[in-house]
Amino acid sequence: MPKDAQNQNPSERKIESLTKLATKNFSRFAIAAQHMSAEAQIKLIQQLPEFRKLATDAVTSIERSYQATLESNDESARAVHNGYAALIGVLIKRLDKENLTLEDERWILNKIAEAVAEQRRMHNEDRNAKVAMFGKVVAGTAAVAVAVVVAVAGGKAALDQSDSDQA
Repeated sequence: MPKDAQNQNPSERKIESLTKLATKNFSRFAIAAQHMSAEAQIKLIQQLPEFRKLATDAVTSIERSYQATLESNDESARAVHNGYAALIGVLIKRLDKENLTLEDERWILNKIAEAVAEQRRMHNEDRNAKVAMFGKVVAGTAAVAVAVVVAVAGGKAALDQSDSDQA
């Protein structure tokens, strides 16, 4: 059977497979559904009465994962910043020692500057990682939203078309 014919009338097995995919990974389901004909999308949606709930659950899951990752990253970043703060504090106390040579003071100041520069670099990397992760979350959420719109709009258009064909 040609592939186009399969897309027009998906088999019960294909519908069952897509239904399972929708409950496990809605984003992947959304991508798969986009490549189906409007008629096949309607048939699939009819098999998924909980379609809206699945879409909502997918977006909620993406949001929870994003929040958990942010919290984990923030906790790690705090630990790193606290470590640098402690190191800088120790170095500053060494500056208070008497009998330091000018060379010793210069060495300590260089170490403080290195620590501050490294801390700033790590802060910037953390911020850039969060921005990149946010972009992926937006893309994932958009994929779910597009799938819902395509499925619903495509389904409605096909129903409207079939109604006008019968008139």
